[in-house]
Amino acid sequence: MIMALGECQFTDAVGFLEDLSKREFEATMVYLALGDAIVRLRIQGPEDGAPIIKLMHSRNDMIIDGAFRAMAMVKMTPSNGEIEEMVAFASKLPTDHQNHFWLLAAAPGWGGELVAAYVARCQRSRRKDIRECAELAAQGRYRKWYPL
Repeated sequence: MIMALGECQFTDAVGFLEDLSKREFEATMVYLALGDAIVRLRIQGPEDGAPIIKLMHSRNDMIIDGAFRAMAMVKMTPSNGEIEEMVAFASKLPTDHQNHFWLLAAAPGWGGELVAAYVARCQRSRRKDIRECAELAAQGRYRKWYPL
């Protein structure tokens, strides 16, 4: 239901969803849905990475995962500065960390040496899903996603 609010662009819900994102839930999947929906409702266009950067400061890996997921699903190309901030954030994580997957899934449309070095690093992950996303990013190819 939370992701549906974001997908349907029900902007009246964004304040409620942001309040929910600060609560504790046993079902951590709720956080992923919140991150995804908040980004979809807050972005001002396909280049607006500000909502993602803001959610990166939440320090909640699942919310960050959801934010990166939304970015990948809508094939966003944030500003170079925002991309650099996201890659710098992710580069501090172990190569097998969950937050790499969706960031790499968003990266095929991005350029630059920093992105190329990040993608190359992730190609050495022990996780097959991360390696596959990194390979596609290195080739500049997006994966076809089937959300349901």
